[in-house]
Amino acid sequence: MTQLYEGQALFQKDLGLWAGSVTFTTAPAPDAYRLLIEEFEYISATYAENRRAPSRLIYAEIIEIDAAMVQG
Repeated sequence: MTQLYEGQALFQKDLGLWAGSVTFTTAPAPDAYRLLIEEFEYISATYAENRRAPSRLIYAEIIEIDAAMVQG
């Protein structure tokens, strides 16, 4: 996975945008893999040092890697 951009969406300062690419070492068989995209928000809370801040899942999407996506 390579991150290409993370920041403000074009012309919409209240929206965030992330763009990236996923590269397989060899072409995967169609319908053998899925790409899971998750977005978490951090919850304001007091937490101990050296621990991850509490968060919750606010969005998830599963994209099937089908024949159209595998063809180069």
